[in-house]
Amino acid sequence: MKILFLVVLVVLSVLVTVNLPNNANALSQTECVTLPNLGSTELGYTVVTCDNPFNVTVNMGQRLHIQNPTGGSHNMLPSASYGNPGTYQFSSASTGVVGTSGIIKLQNPPDIGVSLQNVQVSFSGSQMSVSGNIVNSNNFPVKDLYVYWHVTDSSGNYLSSWQRYGGGDGQAYSAQIPAQSTGTFSETMCCGNVGNAVPYIVQAFRDDGTKLISINNPPVITVNSPSSNPNSTIEGNNPELKIIVTGTVQNKISGKDNISVTFTDPKGVIVYQKSLTLNSQGDFNNEFENPLYIKDMRDSGLYHAKFVYDAVTKEFDWNYLTSVYTSPVSDTTPPVVVVPNNKAIQATSNNPSPVTFSVSASDNVDGNLTPSCSRNSGSNFPIGITTVTCTATDKAGNSASKSFTITVTYDNSEPTPDSSETRIDVRATKSSYENGDTVLILGSITNYDSSSLTAGAVTYRVMSPTDGIVKLAQLYPNSDGSFKISFLAGGVLWKTNGDYPISVKYGP
Repeated sequence: MKILFLVVLVVLSVLVTVNLPNNANALSQTECVTLPNLGSTELGYTVVTCDNPFNVTVNMGQRLHIQNPTGGSHNMLPSASYGNPGTYQFSSASTGVVGTSGIIKLQNPPDIGVSLQNVQVSFSGSQMSVSGNIVNSNNFPVKDLYVYWHVTDSSGNYLSSWQRYGGGDGQAYSAQIPAQSTGTFSETMCCGNVGNAVPYIVQAFRDDGTKLISINNPPVITVNSPSSNPNSTIEGNNPELKIIVTGTVQNKISGKDNISVTFTDPKGVIVYQKSLTLNSQGDFNNEFENPLYIKDMRDSGLYHAKFVYDAVTKEFDWNYLTSVYTSPVSDTTPPVVVVPNNKAIQATSNNPSPVTFSVSASDNVDGNLTPSCSRNSGSNFPIGITTVTCTATDKAGNSASKSFTITVTYDNSEPTPDSSETRIDVRATKSSYENGDTVLILGSITNYDSSSLTAGAVTYRVMSPTDGIVKLAQLYPNSDGSFKISFLAGGVLWKTNGDYPISVKYGP
């Protein structure tokens, strides 16, 4: 592989292809919650987000774990950082997630039918003593309260906090309180001669262990219409009437406001495939947004429904009966796919370059179709020849494909370098790797002087096909200027097959 030489500040690029499983482009809520490796107690009071930017709601006393999918994390107690309920802009400066931004909505905990009453707080020297009643207004027993004490001075300014976890270190709150009953708590702990302390119930549990405050729970899809009841049938006898699709996503994820809906007829033909918007309560309804009409449906029988939200899928069959559908004439003719001629472009650097193109398809029965291509227009193409294949399929299942090539070239010719100049050379031992393989890059720096005050580290960066950073690290060359870069291809940040550019830099 021919590598570009530059003087003093040296940045080289290597392109490797990695074959990974077909994962989603972004972390689901379930995947995100597993990243911090939180214990069962921590999961009871810690809100976890992997979004950037993020928009989260946190109760007083709850912790917030911000996980950057490209690396780094930050754990914080918003009630200590901000003091009072309100909406705050998160600043990532001096944290482990520099470059991450978001909104934190800090609020009082919800009413869960459990309260601390007749609270008495006293301070003596370096100790704080608290006591009071635990009142359970529910029709079921509760236990193991998590209590956050917010300690302030006489002016209400935050000074410190104290967290107690019933069932763990907070034995004063571990007792089981029967339904419609009152218990007591009393303990002495930290935080000396200050003004006041206010308790917040961060979590509590039913006697079977169920959390009373929902936190980091995966979304749940409930569909009201069409009904999954096998004894229920939707009749379609007027082509202009609508088939209403309604339901709710419980535990809706902030910032993810759409659910995908797909219906296929008894022969497997897709008759409806739309994205519906969720309102603030997680409800969806297609009556006015992307409606489905009887005229869009096909023959009577069992239709298959598939609803997808984040990483959660709900599927079922529903009955449809119609008297207005007429089977079309048998269609055996595939669509016609039109692609551009082979294209060649000159890149301005040795990195992958964006290339745009236009494709189309038409069918003798279904009219204009939208082809699906192996590479999208506007995506980055590596140096070399890439074959793009575009496929179109009509409603009868007939399919046709057509291909063209995109050739990206880069003129990296440079004048013969001065023998006294600092130069770098790198090469990959392979051009393609499988998930879990070890990627090995060998390199050397000409005229490297390890004793020089300007001798520094080699920095390498691995980018995903979608231009996200998947690895960033440094190493020091050997005394002769040689170095070896080695790492595993794969992990939570490696999400798709494709070309992963590796840039190597030496110099200030």
